[in-house]
Amino acid sequence: MQYDRLLVAIPIPSEGPVADELARLQQELGPFAGKTHARGSMHVTVRFLRRPGNPYTPEEAEAVRAALERVAFDPFPLRLASVRFLGKNALAAVFADQDGGFAELVAAIERVLPPGIAVDGVQTEPHVTIARPNAQRGDNLAVLRQSLENCVVNPVSLTVTGFVFEGKPTGQTEYTRLAAVAGKH
Repeated sequence: MQYDRLLVAIPIPSEGPVADELARLQQELGPFAGKTHARGSMHVTVRFLRRPGNPYTPEEAEAVRAALERVAFDPFPLRLASVRFLGKNALAAVFADQDGGFAELVAAIERVLPPGIAVDGVQTEPHVTIARPNAQRGDNLAVLRQSLENCVVNPVSLTVTGFVFEGKPTGQTEYTRLAAVAGKH
């Protein structure tokens, strides 16, 4: 099985204050936001790995998994800070990297990646995509933008103690979990 895209992410527990706040934001913005993501499937994006037109082989995915197992980091906090558009079609809840732990994790991951593994050139802020609005589908983007201006985000925190590695098989829309990695101190 080949993978169009590989993803390193921090899972959001399906229960607790962060999941509750993300669900509240989806509820508040949902009527205007279009396709939303299910509560149990949300994650903080750390890094996308992709080579358009050149999928990753199972051997390459395994080499990345083995490399990620060597990443060492101390637990760190992320605090929910805002909701805004990232790019042209992602409505995201953005987290503040309070003590630089997220940036350190990204750097540690990039240091261990095997040669030939392409890191997406876009450096992401720690965020959870909560919806994907689409004007062609009839989502009301003007109303959504106005709702965002009035949206109050409760600053709940998440302590990051590990991450997951997932792959999107060629021709499929859903990711498959390939590994879960706990931080090593």
